[in-house]
Amino acid sequence: METILNWAGTMAIYLPVFIFSSSFFILAERRLNKGQKGKASLFMEIGILALCILATLRSDAVGTDVEIYAKPTFKSISQGSSLFLTGAAVQVDFGYAFLAYVSAKLFNSFRVFLFLTEFCILAPIAACAMKNQKNASAALTMILYMLMYYLMGFNIMRQSIAVSFLMLGYFYWQEKKKFKTLLNVIISFLFHGSVVIMLVMLVVILRISRMPSKLKRNLILTAIATALALVAMQWERIMSWAMYDAGLLPTKYAIYLTIFSGNDRSSELFRMGGWEWPEYAIRICNVVLPLVYTYKKRLKSNELLLYRYSSYASLLIYSWVFLTLKTNYGYRLVMGLDYMNCFYFATLVSKASSRNKGSRRKYTISTGEMAAGLYALCYWFLIYFYFGMHEVVPYTIAA
Repeated sequence: METILNWAGTMAIYLPVFIFSSSFFILAERRLNKGQKGKASLFMEIGILALCILATLRSDAVGTDVEIYAKPTFKSISQGSSLFLTGAAVQVDFGYAFLAYVSAKLFNSFRVFLFLTEFCILAPIAACAMKNQKNASAALTMILYMLMYYLMGFNIMRQSIAVSFLMLGYFYWQEKKKFKTLLNVIISFLFHGSVVIMLVMLVVILRISRMPSKLKRNLILTAIATALALVAMQWERIMSWAMYDAGLLPTKYAIYLTIFSGNDRSSELFRMGGWEWPEYAIRICNVVLPLVYTYKKRLKSNELLLYRYSSYASLLIYSWVFLTLKTNYGYRLVMGLDYMNCFYFATLVSKASSRNKGSRRKYTISTGEMAAGLYALCYWFLIYFYFGMHEVVPYTIAA
């Protein structure tokens, strides 16, 4: 009964904000379809502002990493005099330390720190959705992100910012704006060093998806899958070499080597609580359902090919970590690819309903969009409420 009451109370907070933000995302799309980019940006900002406020007002118990590194980082930088020294002392990336420094020294407020963190996650995603309007509904893209990955940002804050800026860099690359592409990639790296791995994966997937030969693409995917299987047999030796001999990985990752090699089974990263397999099944659905939809609608486009291979790669890499290391922590490696799901699903249903920029003056909801929204809503409930991932339920307001 207590669990049901917690769920009901949390839904009573989350859902009104989600509905409010969704309304403004739809208004933004209407303005985009009319070519009114200024008003569209304003409505999009109002939509993400509501989500930022919701993130700001949460208590420190909402989101696992708030107590683990967000609050300690803020406190350390508040008490220090130098951004560089205190940032290095708490061992956080420079971009995140800078946000903490601004929040502490200019506003002396941890709530401002949470607000700026959430804004840095959402603003790049909103910009991507607007840039991608010619291929997919910007409103649907934002609604899918809000339901599927927004609450994850309450926990995985630094990496969420990094992935968001990396996504924006990708869309600038599509527009052939090299300087803005490089700038966003650099910003993403300043918030989380692991973005280098995501960048390499994205570049490889781009190259594969652009190959004209389907046979060659499938052969390369098979070769990658085989290589991962071989690496699985010697992963400890390879990781140790990458850290201590080649210097490719920072030595702080030694803790993961200790944990995943089975030498520290007390770590929460190693525990399998019973919900990991159902969560893995949902990841499989993220790949299979779009394939079924694509086959039925006979959809083809370069964008869909990229997103499809991103979903393949995400499942392949996650499966390797899940089955080899016996942990669900692989989601940290594939966050950038997972974010692509929002654009993938939105592009699928938009292609099927022939929605392109300026093609409709009135916003109507197609059957495909309704199905995508319901799927994301089920994902939201299962991942965050039923499985309790990222500790964002129950939602409590800061004192």
